[in-house]
Amino acid sequence: PELMIYISYGNRAGDNMTVPPTKDNFDIALKSSHWELLLDGEGEFFNIIRLSAEGNTVTEIYRHRKYFELP
Repeated sequence: PELMIYISYGNRAGDNMTVPPTKDNFDIALKSSHWELLLDGEGEFFNIIRLSAEGNTVTEIYRHRKYFELP
């Protein structure tokens, strides 16, 4: 699996993007106050770490992991 950064910078459906964690993209991500690290790759929201920040301080770290099984 490949780590991706899901950046949300607004409330509308198109106000987000998914980027790989490169130096240039990290500079873009720093402009947002909410990130989701998709641990299993792009579009995979079953294993994430959500970070929220205010200023230069991380205010919330949330881990979401959901095991999905088919019958």
